Amino acid sequence: MRRSPKERRPGCFLVPCGKGVRRWSVMALFFIGGPAVSLNLGREDSGMAKKTLLGHRTALAEAGNNAYTHELTHDIDRLRKTLTAHLKEAGYRSRSTEQTRKAIKRMVQLLFEAQEERPIFHVEGTQLPLCWNLVKDWDKDYIKYEWGHLLSINQNSEAAFDAENLALYSARCNSQIQTSMDIQELMIYGGILAQRITLVLTNRRKLFESERWKQCIAELGPRELSRTSRCRRGRQE
Repeated sequence: MRRSPKERRPGCFLVPCGKGVRRWSVMALFFIGGPAVSLNLGREDSGMAKKTLLGHRTALAEAGNNAYTHELTHDIDRLRKTLTAHLKEAGYRSRSTEQTRKAIKRMVQLLFEAQEERPIFHVEGTQLPLCWNLVKDWDKDYIKYEWGHLLSINQNSEAAFDAENLALYSARCNSQIQTSMDIQELMIYGGILAQRITLVLTNRRKLFESERWKQCIAELGPRELSRTSRCRRGRQE
């Protein structure tokens, strides 16, 4: 027999949940967080410590080198897959094979080495790191990398879609330091940021002239028109 929502079992709480009512026993409340949860059922993240930027930066500092290399050693496939999506935008659309996957993985490693295994705008000599993650990833003690464009898509359109225009950024590098500017425009800030940019660009130039990089590009297969070029040609026709 179905019970009326008003009926209660001893030791249970009736908690509104969307269109219905969810029943929590006292014992269940204890195991998912105890009194703090039972008194704060309507509050998000109840019973959990609030994530702060200071706490995130401190955790990164305490993690040392692993804060910057973790993804390359533990989750490089994620970076390979996200780079693959950008390469398709740049016109490399050959069928995915073991050879192309290995080539793209090597590209991730080579680009990371050119940045001296740090986010693109990383600078040394600060007590706490100046590169960090999105708020949702402040619980991590390592940088969750994303791909950024040295020549911004906002200002360069077609020229931005190039394999040699991609680099590994932290979320702050991408959305708060460079934003929609081109990397050369950041040189006006001078100081350690300008020194870092000069170093990375020099390393990248040497990389792109190397046989290791050229071999990776060759293994991607023929390059087709980029997305922007196809749109432009379509308008002209």
